[in-house]
Amino acid sequence: MVQIRTIDELEALYYGYNRNLLRKADAPITTSTVGVFNAIYGAYAWAQLNLEANAFGILPKYPWDKSGWRVITAKPTLNTAQGNTALGGTSEGGNIAETVKPTLQEIDVRPKTAQLPFSASEVMEWLATHSKDDIWGGLGSLRLYMAVQHKEFLNRQLLADVEVPAAAGGAFAGTKDFESLDRIVASGAEE
Repeated sequence: MVQIRTIDELEALYYGYNRNLLRKADAPITTSTVGVFNAIYGAYAWAQLNLEANAFGILPKYPWDKSGWRVITAKPTLNTAQGNTALGGTSEGGNIAETVKPTLQEIDVRPKTAQLPFSASEVMEWLATHSKDDIWGGLGSLRLYMAVQHKEFLNRQLLADVEVPAAAGGAFAGTKDFESLDRIVASGAEE
């Protein structure tokens, strides 16, 4: 048999052990009561949205081993002045045609530099490590956020529309940004 000695024990028997939920609804103190709830948001600023496609993440990364390539931009054309055909056909005992070669072009690929500088003051660093002030969170937190921002800037460079430099008119003089993937795969006519 359960022995009841106090009002708390009586309430616990009939209402369970979480008796703080038992209240009258006239004027309850809730989190919306002025002066009761003091929200503390913490030091980190979380990036909730990723608005950029991660083109940089899917591209292969290789160590730097050369500054470009040689490409063939036109096939060789045979000279038919010696009686041969354009495809190399020669009559029996005919003359040897002039030698030919393809048209070569150099593609210069130099490394580019991308940066996103940031800093935190000494006071900010001290507050981040020694106080409970609701501040950014120091250089470590800032570094984490800026790394995400830097990746988004790289993706904006890589995903730029080829029509933007084309709309400027004239020959494309290059950019200090990474070349856009759209421009790399586009034809000269699209530019």
